[in-house]
Amino acid sequence: MSLAYKLWKIGSVLTEEDIRSSIEDTAEHDSDFLYFNIDFIVEDNKVKDIRTNENAISKDKMFFTKKIGGSGPGIYYLYPNLNLKKSILSDKVSLLVNTLHQTIIKYSHPETSELCSVLKEAIKHFDKHIERAETEAEIESYQKENNENKLVKRKADHEKLLSVLNKNEWNDALLRVSTILVSKEKGDYWFWFSVNGKTFWELMPEVWENWYKCPLIKNDTAKEGYDIFTNKLTEIGYRPEIKVFSYDNYHDSLNFRINENLAISLDSARYIKFAWLYILEHLVFYYKGLEYVIIPNLLSDNRDAYSIILKRLRLANENSSNKITALKTLTKEEEKLEKELKEIDKKMKKEQDVELLLKHSELQKKISAVEEKIIDTDLGIISEFNEQIDQIGELKDSITVDYLFTEINRTNLSFSIKGSMEDVIPSHIRSVVKAMKNNKIDDLIKLGKRNKNFTLLQDFFHRDELYLILNKSAKNNRNKILSERLHLAHLLLTDEIIKIDDLLKRFE
Repeated sequence: MSLAYKLWKIGSVLTEEDIRSSIEDTAEHDSDFLYFNIDFIVEDNKVKDIRTNENAISKDKMFFTKKIGGSGPGIYYLYPNLNLKKSILSDKVSLLVNTLHQTIIKYSHPETSELCSVLKEAIKHFDKHIERAETEAEIESYQKENNENKLVKRKADHEKLLSVLNKNEWNDALLRVSTILVSKEKGDYWFWFSVNGKTFWELMPEVWENWYKCPLIKNDTAKEGYDIFTNKLTEIGYRPEIKVFSYDNYHDSLNFRINENLAISLDSARYIKFAWLYILEHLVFYYKGLEYVIIPNLLSDNRDAYSIILKRLRLANENSSNKITALKTLTKEEEKLEKELKEIDKKMKKEQDVELLLKHSELQKKISAVEEKIIDTDLGIISEFNEQIDQIGELKDSITVDYLFTEINRTNLSFSIKGSMEDVIPSHIRSVVKAMKNNKIDDLIKLGKRNKNFTLLQDFFHRDELYLILNKSAKNNRNKILSERLHLAHLLLTDEIIKIDDLLKRFE
């Protein structure tokens, strides 16, 4: 089964609610944030003025999303409203402009096309106005500093910039807005375009509906043909815009590009794109520096069962994230208590005091309790796999599982596959975990405190990783560490074998 087909199967059972949850940004902030709105005053299909305001607005009037397409400077969202963190507003204007071009104009109702054209014309040189405002702000700063050398250079740049556009293309209102934008400090913002005080979500709710129906690009060479997944005669030639790069042998289908080489209909391309967005948001797991995607493969053709499996995996991912947070909290608590214990040890060397002895005993009990919680929480990766798959419940024996070890670039919504394991059987994972427990074997990577009653696989199969951790060079050798971890995982969970000479060397 190719990766493209597996994505198609996932996408075919996802609901509208699933997709909305995958792209929507909850727009929550840990601390106070600021508001900045650029409002276009439109009368008689003409932009009469462009204003700014910094008043608060209800989230109900917005539809915040994560990036839904494009790459580099061409990134765009569903609506021109952004939830920004530690950002400079003038650097983010292009994202609002891209969104207006790529989604609002494309997916709004035909009756609003004239309004969209007017707005498109009004902001087509927004980038040049920002650049001019930045240059003029620097000139003003150099004048105050009496920095003649830099002043001469920036004035020359300013003159050159003025000649880039015709005089009538410079818009006073847009320049005024740009000047305000440039003056704003880096921070957390809600940043949005509006028309006559109304957000685009208020004005054009149909953009979401229409994007959901057709969230992709049709090739210029689109023609009638047979869809590769359904084998139905239909229009083919749609690009799902999925960006997957493979660095191992995960599926021959990745030897050619999904976007251009598969005969895909509109519906099939939708399924693939939606599956990709869903995976990026809900099925990417993390484990001690590793990032991996879990793809379940249902052995039967039961859509309802597959939908339930995906929902349970999504919940397993949420639980896994909560567990990582809990483990960090416990580790910090342990470090804090041990620091307090050392301080008491120092005091006890100078004086023997009943109160100190009681505190010492109490701290040791607290440390032991925290250590027990850490032992229960902190698992090796195979045990972690088992815990995650176990949350699928009674349906886990109806699937096999693919593990894709990835490097995700959330800037351009792409991911690279660094390694993989295919068609792993959940019952086999359980058997391995049970056998390790019965034989007091642990696959946890651990330095420092260790249970002497257990044999750690790390001593025989993770020697490079241990060396790199001790030499504080693990971050620069992630691929090497992944390769070592994957080798052991393949030996335990797949049909891969190890030569006897190689095995014996590890016990020398």
